[in-house]
Amino acid sequence: MSEQTPLSVEYPPTLQAVDFFEKIKDELLNGPHHQYIRRNRICVGCFKRHVREANRKMSMPLNPYLLSRAMIPVTAFIHAVISHPNAERSVCIEVRLEVGEILEDVIARRIISVDHLFEE
Repeated sequence: MSEQTPLSVEYPPTLQAVDFFEKIKDELLNGPHHQYIRRNRICVGCFKRHVREANRKMSMPLNPYLLSRAMIPVTAFIHAVISHPNAERSVCIEVRLEVGEILEDVIARRIISVDHLFEE
């Protein structure tokens, strides 16, 4: 086994993760939105659709098992960054605007770390 084997195994999933986060960011902005008010909470019924559509648009989609596993933390992450949802605005667009910078930073850091591994 060569020293490059771990990197060659890690690289495709890294690119796949970057692609997924880029697609989910775009999907949150451009996808259809469905939200409604139940008592004093804004309920968003489109996150699963956004995740599935982002996966469909990927160059190498996640397999169904990984997609179902990704659904939980992605949804939790999106809910965690909603600061003050407003019934008059789309929660998804609000989240996309807030999350956009975070995701771009995560993507950039991950690409830099992978590039750094290959430079060594």
